[in-house]
Amino acid sequence: MSFRVDRAGWIAGAALLAGTALIGAALLSPDDEGSERSRADSSRGAPSSSTPPSPSAPPASRASTSPPSSRGWVGDDATDAVDVSRAGLEAPNDAGCTDAPDLMGVAKSVGGGFESYLREATAISGEEESELGRRLERVAPRTGPFRGRWDLADDVATYRDYLTRLVERLVALEGVNTRGLRFRVHLVRNETFNAMAFPGGVLAVHTGLLSGPRAVRSEAELMAVLGHEVAHVERRHPVATYQYVRALLGPGADDAAVLVRMMTLPLSSELEHEADERGTTLMAAAQYDAFAASRLWSRMAAQASGGRHGPEAVGGLLGSVVATARRVVETHPAPHRRCARTLEVARRCQREAQVGRWYRGERNLSERRPGHLHPY
Repeated sequence: MSFRVDRAGWIAGAALLAGTALIGAALLSPDDEGSERSRADSSRGAPSSSTPPSPSAPPASRASTSPPSSRGWVGDDATDAVDVSRAGLEAPNDAGCTDAPDLMGVAKSVGGGFESYLREATAISGEEESELGRRLERVAPRTGPFRGRWDLADDVATYRDYLTRLVERLVALEGVNTRGLRFRVHLVRNETFNAMAFPGGVLAVHTGLLSGPRAVRSEAELMAVLGHEVAHVERRHPVATYQYVRALLGPGADDAAVLVRMMTLPLSSELEHEADERGTTLMAAAQYDAFAASRLWSRMAAQASGGRHGPEAVGGLLGSVVATARRVVETHPAPHRRCARTLEVARRCQREAQVGRWYRGERNLSERRPGHLHPY
């Protein structure tokens, strides 16, 4: 496989990005602390066009010329659904859901310009990307944090078919450019709330996202997370991340070493926000309650601010320095910012909706039966 990447350019850009992050760290207020650090790969997505794609068309890279059904698949008799006009009545409205100024976010926005360059440098074919994904799948089960946790029999039997059907629903939307990739889902036995995307349509979902105190509470919330990961793959950010790490580690690094580094690589928060926007747009196009995304992040923001743990518990100047260092390597934006921005996107989707009802699917989640196949 031939990757057309200039290693010197990658490393020079990395130095620029690191310097920007350090400047942001020096300016960051001690009170401006982020969310719990994600330990997963943070490949980024990009926003869709302003018009949501049709919820029932096959994959394509062009917009549909025929209007979608006014009813869609969510009938008037569906009880686990909400009228689109009333969906926002339960939207978060609290101080924990705010897009407050964030100097670290500004630093990462500058880094986003470098990421855009990386994305343009990853002009590999769909076949090459698929092969790369298969290679990473082969090494993942025996690599670092995945060892002994990857695709355990009980997890696969419980969740894989359900998650696969939901992902298939998203990638079948009109306007989603899959480049011929075959998306597949893997389970990781880990109690943390996380999911990640790798090249070639490979998605990995932590079991803590599906069960436990921080798990999603409806199929709509789950679709927000899966939509985010699909957006990463669609915009080739996992490929950009792989090539970036490969250039940093050198030609002698094997795929296992690259995979471990990918899972902790911090790139800009702005591209994570863009993936949230695209994912929220996709879930609305699939006729799921778009406000579920903001409700999810509002809950995460409340949990993050409910007590002081870890480095912040040190207090004083030392505590603020340690907390700031954590923000430098944080791979995702703070939950309160994700809440505010997905809330804005949900309101836009609500204004532009061409269907009358959105689905939530609390019962579907508990039974692991896809809502579009088994609406309640």
